[in-house]
Amino acid sequence: MRVSLALLILVFAAPAAAQSTDCANPTSQAVMNECSNQVAKKSDAALNRAYAAVMSRLETGGKTRLRDAQRAWLAFRDKECMFESSGPDGGSVAPMVADNCFTALTDQRTHALAGFKVCEEGDVSCPR
Repeated sequence: MRVSLALLILVFAAPAAAQSTDCANPTSQAVMNECSNQVAKKSDAALNRAYAAVMSRLETGGKTRLRDAQRAWLAFRDKECMFESSGPDGGSVAPMVADNCFTALTDQRTHALAGFKVCEEGDVSCPR
């Protein structure tokens, strides 16, 4: 019974703790890490929406090329951020450094994809 009660307390306390994270005034590195992770997740969601929007207007060949390019870009982003965060490797600030890199690169890619959402008639530089 004790294990079950402890588990229930943890399950119900975790969401409350997550909601109380004050990213405007972080009080510890753990809070800064949590906040940078929240921003990275929002950035990733925006990237996924931009990617889906572009995919929805492409022809079959363009979809294949974008999928391949996106996979290569994702691998690059992840390895680049692993490299950029290697200075504080293992330290408490490492997750925040990696998340900040992830967010910056992801926002750049989202902006680039946004340029392909709509193509003007006759724009031969816009992927099809």
